[in-house]
Amino acid sequence: MLPPGIFLWEQGCGGFAPSDFPRSLAELHPNWASDMDSLQPWDSSDVPGFLQSYASAEDAETPIVVCCDCPTTMDLAFRFAEEELLPEWGSVVAVTQQEGRGQLRRHWVSPPGNLHVSVVMPGYTGRHDLWGDCMAALQPLVAGYVFVAALEQMGAHIKLKWPNDFLQGERKVGGMLLEERNGVIVLGMGINLVASPDDSEMRKDSAAKAGILQLSAGRSTPLGVWKCLVNRSKNIYTALIDAFSPSEFISLAAERLAWVGRLILVREGGDQVYQARIMGLSSDGGLVLDRNGRKETLYSGSILPV
Repeated sequence: MLPPGIFLWEQGCGGFAPSDFPRSLAELHPNWASDMDSLQPWDSSDVPGFLQSYASAEDAETPIVVCCDCPTTMDLAFRFAEEELLPEWGSVVAVTQQEGRGQLRRHWVSPPGNLHVSVVMPGYTGRHDLWGDCMAALQPLVAGYVFVAALEQMGAHIKLKWPNDFLQGERKVGGMLLEERNGVIVLGMGINLVASPDDSEMRKDSAAKAGILQLSAGRSTPLGVWKCLVNRSKNIYTALIDAFSPSEFISLAAERLAWVGRLILVREGGDQVYQARIMGLSSDGGLVLDRNGRKETLYSGSILPV
């Protein structure tokens, strides 16, 4: 098992020799060059196939694996978790990924300089009695909440567009996707740190135009942001589960929800499209709607403001 720290995966060096990999990132994006400079020196780790930055040992609370290019960070995170290399909150960060995906398996553009990461989330078992029976249903909402709360601690006022997008000033600056395979839960996330699609490149039915995350303080490099974000999110998650019941959590999450009270267009399976108004969240994480005076709960689908 990898210990806390930042690691380079030697097989994921994108064709570069591991010794040249940190230097080669400078040619891909200046922010990656800054990250690599701050993490020197690199040396062999106790786990074969990985180099470790000993400069990161003091403030990295979890193992973070860096690779140059991959199909998706989610696939790598699942692989490393199944090989018992990544524990809960261990993560994989890629400079670029070729098959990044978002909601409804849409392609997620992944240029160098933005954050492309997947993290192994805590399992459904081992929680105290209050959460045991409902964690599976609430896990996507819990994940969204803790990362939004962590971003706020880092100086970014973010709203969660149900079910999985991060909005800052009505612009989509990031998104997440939760998947489970053989009992392992991985959260994939993309955050626009330096680049975002132009308005003209967005789909006509996009819920929000893309934007770049604005932080009031701290480093905006991929590893600088992620190291702080995952540390804070881990601590927020632990405190949340220990201190609040699921019903209390729903009230907290509703305060972070985007577009409450606003009229939206709902696309729910097939060609079913209708207007409704967002009222809040159900006890099992669904989106509560007012549809022509009738209360309904949405569990899957897409929404956009009218």
